[in-house]
Amino acid sequence: MVISDLLGLEEAERAPVREWAQALTRVVAGGELPPEPYREAESAKSSLLEFLGTYQQTHAGHAGSLISILVEAEAEGDQLSIDELLSFTVFLYTAGSGPTAYMLGNTVAALLAHPGGAGRPLAPAMGDGGGAALGQRDAGAPPLRP
Repeated sequence: MVISDLLGLEEAERAPVREWAQALTRVVAGGELPPEPYREAESAKSSLLEFLGTYQQTHAGHAGSLISILVEAEAEGDQLSIDELLSFTVFLYTAGSGPTAYMLGNTVAALLAHPGGAGRPLAPAMGDGGGAALGQRDAGAPPLRP
């Protein structure tokens, strides 16, 4: 949702753009894959290029969205091409959602490996920063603050 907001996407545009970006990311990071993901990626690329081309035309001059800013930005008289805009959009979705997904996945894995940890507070009221609850606090270290 945050990435869609940054890009300035309308509610109806969010799911398709996210799905297209994910389809392209799968084949870039996928290694050996069957033909179907590559066909999906080609279709996603065409759809995303068409969407970005239309977006460029309909949002020209509108301030406030990252796509509009990128479309209108010039560096030494040169503007981003539609392919560069596509690459940036896919990169932003990947960079924005990947770390969160990994963090959530690692959290779930840690809780499954240490089920008793789910009931422990991470930052006790008296403020040791939460490290002691995880058994990782160095006695001489200053308290951590959020």
